[in-house]
Amino acid sequence: MRTIFILVFSILISSCNSNQKKSLLLESSDSLIVYDKSFYDFIYDFMTDKDFQLSRTKINNWEYNNFSSEYDYTLHFFKSFKIPEDEFEKDFTNTKYLTIIDIIKAKTTVLLFRKVDNNWTLNKKSDMDFKPDRSVDFTSFLYNFSTDTTYLKEHIKFPLKYKFADPDKDFADSTIFINESNVTKYNFFDKGKLLFYHDSDFDKGNKILIKLNGIDNGLNSYYYFEKINNQWFLIEENDYST
Repeated sequence: MRTIFILVFSILISSCNSNQKKSLLLESSDSLIVYDKSFYDFIYDFMTDKDFQLSRTKINNWEYNNFSSEYDYTLHFFKSFKIPEDEFEKDFTNTKYLTIIDIIKAKTTVLLFRKVDNNWTLNKKSDMDFKPDRSVDFTSFLYNFSTDTTYLKEHIKFPLKYKFADPDKDFADSTIFINESNVTKYNFFDKGKLLFYHDSDFDKGNKILIKLNGIDNGLNSYYYFEKINNQWFLIEENDYST
């Protein structure tokens, strides 16, 4: 009888210790939950970490894809010339899009990301044909602007204001004005593709700001486009690359 009592008592003690450990483990696990700081922190891990990407995707039969692996920069399209200073530290919306235009395949892919409970996930993928024309659609305009030198010069407001971080002034701002004979080619379809992050209605107004962010290389440029008389024009460029 004494042996049976000791055995039962040991089982009870073991069970209590096990439950206590499990409770501590759950408590520890809860305390280690890490939420996304911002969409731009999330998207870097999403693109570079296969396991993380698959865990944050709600699309059936999704296969890992680092769309930005060929590029050392990212493009962000804004519907206003005024970007909050902490745009890349805070999320001002709970929805973001990545649009990928492949001119070789003549295809546009749009990825929809949503933030729920402070974590971002990929929720939807849409595919459509890309058929650029001379319309006022901004992506069609940008394709013609990037591939047709004559069209490009016709859609820049000269003299073009160019502001830059001047190394001769300890990188303080300097401004020059570029005329038609000195303008360089702008190719937003580098490597036959255009990839950009945006909100859903970035092209509904008359102004679009394209921000180019380098990845570990100091690139930092702003391109200001405005629709004038139903035509898009590049009106200013700022280059703060270091």
